[in-house]
Amino acid sequence: MFDLSADGAEKWDGALRNIENLRKALGPRMVEVHLIVHGKAFPLLQKSDNGLEPRLKALRDAGVRLSLCRNTMKRFDVPADSLLPYTDTVDAAVAELVRKQTAGWAYIKVG
Repeated sequence: MFDLSADGAEKWDGALRNIENLRKALGPRMVEVHLIVHGKAFPLLQKSDNGLEPRLKALRDAGVRLSLCRNTMKRFDVPADSLLPYTDTVDAAVAELVRKQTAGWAYIKVG
């Protein structure tokens, strides 16, 4: 699982590169990836013209789960209809990270 809370296209690009490189190195069928977005990183998963949407869609189509924290949505007043259509939500990013780690997932902080 990848934990992303930083703002900025450069950091988001780096996070996506890390995911792409991991899948390439280990093989896409050998690794399950979940990107958990929260805090100031929330715009990554909103409809926009930031240029990253095609990569996000390709990752999602390849099985990468893209999630936004609902607490972040409340804090920053992010409407659900502003999210990319293939984005899901988690109740609390921190809780999801703990659940995943407890289940044996590797934790990678990006951005």
